[in-house]
Amino acid sequence: MSLARFSPDAAALLQQLGINIVLTSYTAGRVFVFGCQSESIVQSGFRLKKAAGIAKSGALLAIAGANGVIVFRHEPRLTHPQNSELYRSIFYPIREFKTHHLNLHDLAFTQQGLVGVCTGQNCLGQIDNTDYLHYKSVWQPNFVGDVSFTDCCHLNGMATDEQKQIRYVTAFSQSNSNESWRQNAGMETGVVIDVQTQVPVVTGLSMPHSPRWHQGRLYYLNSAAEQLYCFDPATGQNQLLVQAEGFLRGMDFYQHYAFIGVSRLRKTSSFGFLPIAKRVIKPGFIIVDLLKKEVIGDVLLPDGVDEVFDLKVLTEPGPTNLYDPDRPDALQACIAGQGAVWLKNQ
Repeated sequence: MSLARFSPDAAALLQQLGINIVLTSYTAGRVFVFGCQSESIVQSGFRLKKAAGIAKSGALLAIAGANGVIVFRHEPRLTHPQNSELYRSIFYPIREFKTHHLNLHDLAFTQQGLVGVCTGQNCLGQIDNTDYLHYKSVWQPNFVGDVSFTDCCHLNGMATDEQKQIRYVTAFSQSNSNESWRQNAGMETGVVIDVQTQVPVVTGLSMPHSPRWHQGRLYYLNSAAEQLYCFDPATGQNQLLVQAEGFLRGMDFYQHYAFIGVSRLRKTSSFGFLPIAKRVIKPGFIIVDLLKKEVIGDVLLPDGVDEVFDLKVLTEPGPTNLYDPDRPDALQACIAGQGAVWLKNQ
């Protein structure tokens, strides 16, 4: 696959901050890791069918796919067996949770464990539950009613605060029947809901995604309207920060910068009538300076990748590599409290 194209400001900022970006593409079935070393872009990744939400907590990184959630651990005691001179950090796959048919969207490590937005079940579900279930429901919008195994409102996003408490979710509508959200997709029926009170704090949105808590405020994407918003729960103020270009989904922060995924909107019967579906959009991610409230750089994805699902900032020493869980030698490391070793030479 071809390499991503970085604007000069984007490459310089990643190198200056010393960070990497891990990014998923659902339709391409890919996980990418982007970094910068000696003014050169470093790109790695692997295939993961329907790669979706990403969660990060300490040394742990979790990524949702078609069949479940793979959990990686940053392991400084292991060097990369093929390219230790390039990759200073390695995330090694240590566990997988099978969660077929959940249509998982956002993921987060929370006070209740590893929780995913189970879009097909209209709820938040604990993935690492001790009941050995595909998921254990921990929250559901009160307008849904009885537990449903069909997507009614397209619940998709989840925000947790610094204490890992789940605070807000996003949904396309407040519908309670099978696929009824599609009837008005993109028609300003989207909401941001306060999980603790079940009260919508923002309404009238067009396909909202990726609510994220940062420095005491909630940021979210009004995706089909190509907008980044900030909601202050202390004052109730809801402020438009940036009008961007492209369907926005996937967001993370580092210092006063926001990293936001940009996609082409699928030209399906549900979305094809929207103006954004007819525009020429270059998929990738943009970097927003929250102090200046403007886009200061962008990264364009390789040809053939049309969508970004989620992204996360990695602060471990870079360049960073996520070790492909399907590699034969992904079974040849042992990680324990007393040590981490490759069990045979690679």
